[in-house]
Amino acid sequence: DGNKTLVSIEITPDSKRVITGEPTPLNATGIFDDGTAQNLTDVVAWTNGPTFFSNTAGSFTAEATARGITGTADFTVIDRVVEDLAPIARIDSPDSGDTVTSPTDIAGTVQDDNLLRWELAERYAGEDSFGVFEEGFNTASASAIGEFDPTKLLNGLYEVRLRAYDAAGNVSEDSTTVQV
Repeated sequence: DGNKTLVSIEITPDSKRVITGEPTPLNATGIFDDGTAQNLTDVVAWTNGPTFFSNTAGSFTAEATARGITGTADFTVIDRVVEDLAPIARIDSPDSGDTVTSPTDIAGTVQDDNLLRWELAERYAGEDSFGVFEEGFNTASASAIGEFDPTKLLNGLYEVRLRAYDAAGNVSEDSTTVQV
């Protein structure tokens, strides 16, 4: 909308830690002075986007610019590892079938010698897509890795998924279903 004043641009990648040779699609969201937001991915001027890609390990920045406003996102690219076992990803609690009525720690185990990242996500039963609510880069052993907050959700069944990625491109996941 040409009548609104653009105040900032947020760049949203799938992850800010990627392995060499892995394309990462980026989205640019414009935030306007009235508090509204609009997808600007196709209309901004990009540096290192709208798909970020590097065959070299290191630190990189993507930029999206429109109307004199620039948003940035920093990336860490890690060398791809050849021949690696898949990571361990296990939700230790809550158990499937548990009822959750208040913010609850998700205890999990994430192990891999070449761990790239892990993410916790949730979706309402019957929905197609997950919403990520926590991301990490360190291993964990039966410890709190995130908080599931049902007070912001509709009542019903939710699937909580832990997914772990390693530097060889392997992915492992575990999930539990809880009643909100």
